[in-house]
Amino acid sequence: MQCSDLERDLESLVDGELLASDRLTHERHMSQCPGCQRLVQSRRELRRAIREAVSTPVPSSLRSKLIDRLDDEDHRTQAVQGSWLSRFWQQPSVMLAAGALAGLLVMPGLRTARLDRMDRPPVVVDAMISRHQLPLPLDVTGEPEKVRSWFAGKVPFMVPAPQLEPVAVLQGGRLSNLGDREAVLLRYQQSGQPISVFVFDPQGLDLKARRTVIGNREVFLSDARGYQVAVFRDRGLGYAVTSTLDEPAFLKVVSAMVSGR
Repeated sequence: MQCSDLERDLESLVDGELLASDRLTHERHMSQCPGCQRLVQSRRELRRAIREAVSTPVPSSLRSKLIDRLDDEDHRTQAVQGSWLSRFWQQPSVMLAAGALAGLLVMPGLRTARLDRMDRPPVVVDAMISRHQLPLPLDVTGEPEKVRSWFAGKVPFMVPAPQLEPVAVLQGGRLSNLGDREAVLLRYQQSGQPISVFVFDPQGLDLKARRTVIGNREVFLSDARGYQVAVFRDRGLGYAVTSTLDEPAFLKVVSAMVSGR
């Protein structure tokens, strides 16, 4: 294994999203490579600092300025394919402030950047709700590592299964779809209420919905047919969360999902 292999998988390693065999390979490499060991440790320390910043009060004026900047960038790049947020976040001035401001818009200080209500739910939202309602058995149950491993090779993308306890408990998952998109449905539960988390390839997905920012993620929110729906992208994958939880409880689940905890 080369240092470049670890650098390629750095985010997945820190997030705990690697298969057990891959994780052991990386750990063996780190035991013999002080440089990679320092790299992983510094990234973990950065993550801890960001989580601690979540609880730090931020002036409302600074929050408003950041939201305005996000909206300005959105308007300038609206016609360009891809995520405006990823390009915006790569600007040096924004990257410098990102660590300090990562918790700026996370619950409970959540603020809506723009309220663009849909006239009707898009097809993908209807599909999420319909699949959530189907009482189909799960293909795999158990701990996140077991669930991740089961889907390996069954869909053309890696399937993370984030640990969301104590906010929600993972029950398992099954193969699914959203329209013509292959998807995996991960089933969580909170106080007896089911929560569906769909993982899919988001290429070409265009949602016109209420947009907010949680952490450093652009999240599209919708409510339809009595269900709450949230959609966001992370490291090339699309995530869609849906449930009948009330909005405050639902947003806590989404916040936990975005942070991967």
